[in-house]
Amino acid sequence: MHRFFDFIIGGILGDYPPRNRTKNELTKFLLGAEIRNLGKNQLSTDNAVFVLKKILDGFSLNNLKFQNGAVIKINKVESIELPYYYPLINGKPRISKKLVAYLKKKRTF
Repeated sequence: MHRFFDFIIGGILGDYPPRNRTKNELTKFLLGAEIRNLGKNQLSTDNAVFVLKKILDGFSLNNLKFQNGAVIKINKVESIELPYYYPLINGKPRISKKLVAYLKKKRTF
């Protein structure tokens, strides 16, 4: 069993669909490092940290439940679709309450 002491979490976010920029532009510089990823779907950085912690706590990635995309309802007629992959907690996508509040207050998109 491998024991890891350092982690690089995150990558180059922003493109949807993802273009594998982290793999193509950054990973090649990690000489001698054992490279792992959390799958083909793009997670937000906070959720990547959450999933990594679950794995370190003994959970298998295959046993964690996820949802592809989420919708934040802004008001009766407006909503925002978020394209990322979300771990499910009690059947609901794990999204920061602060992010939801920020998106609801934002005037333009």
